[in-house]
Amino acid sequence: MNILKYSVEIDLVFNCLKSKNPINKCLFMGEKIVSIIIPTKNCKENIENLINSLKNQTYKNFEVIIVSSSKKDYCSVKKFKRLKLIKVPSNWNANMARNVGIRKSEGEIIAFIDSDGIADKNWLKNIVSNYKSDEITCVAGSVLELRNTLVSDYLAITPFQPSPVYNKKIIINKNNFHKTRYPIGCNLTFRKEIFNKVGYLDEKIYRYEEIEFLWRFLEKGYKILCVPNANVWHNHGHNFFTLFKRYFKDGRGCGEFCKKYPSSQFTVKRLSLLAFWLAYITILVYLLPISLNMVSLMLTLFLLPLLLHYLRIALREKKMKVIFYPIFDCLFCGITYPLGMIRGLL
Repeated sequence: MNILKYSVEIDLVFNCLKSKNPINKCLFMGEKIVSIIIPTKNCKENIENLINSLKNQTYKNFEVIIVSSSKKDYCSVKKFKRLKLIKVPSNWNANMARNVGIRKSEGEIIAFIDSDGIADKNWLKNIVSNYKSDEITCVAGSVLELRNTLVSDYLAITPFQPSPVYNKKIIINKNNFHKTRYPIGCNLTFRKEIFNKVGYLDEKIYRYEEIEFLWRFLEKGYKILCVPNANVWHNHGHNFFTLFKRYFKDGRGCGEFCKKYPSSQFTVKRLSLLAFWLAYITILVYLLPISLNMVSLMLTLFLLPLLLHYLRIALREKKMKVIFYPIFDCLFCGITYPLGMIRGLL
């Protein structure tokens, strides 16, 4: 991909180790430079909130690279002196934007965050502190729900959370990848040198783009360190229609991943769950005209663990509305996600 033919607008290349300013050189000597890469399209209001959260970081040795496929101009964010603004065609996807950002970066560490996210003030500090050992090549953190809505309340307590929340440090390798809460691209960092060894992000991936890259990364023998104190807040959806689209796209991305890596343990587990679910639905449909009692029993056995999960939360937090959340689980994870997987497989 020849990125030189696209226009690049740079306000300031912030590289303290190469800076001619002796104050900056003394201030940041020995600290790793972090390049924060933000792919964006028409997210003017959200990205201003993100930039404000980056201005307040307790770790100061970083640059921000916005790769924009927007038609609008981000005049206000240009005032941030550590900013590179790279303009690309409007039909570019997030992976294409991230790859350009990596190539244009100056940092030793690459940090991905989405334009509608907000970083905790100690986000970079806690990320960089885990890169002291050369063996650490990837550090990821929790992704918390930004808005206080019915959607965010549901996502915070459902057993099928689309985003990871880590309460302690865990290490993910090739063998336990399918058993753990894997990180996602809005709070994910790597040593820059890794991309020369693993390759860049696949620009043809529809969804699960970071999962596909992480699997290639793990296949090379590297590991992912997930930490509990490097938090990013993210807006997963304003309403349930947005969630329907998200779960469908995630399912489709999972299906495409399974098709590309059929022998991985991740694929075996996901396809096994899909096969079990399809068999369960088939039996329900078969029994429906024969025995309503059997259908009721099967539905009860399936929903009982979910009902107990939400009942404990309802009693503890005195939120009786959560006892209706199993309905949402069935809609999103029992219908929407599997349909997305089937679409991806086909």
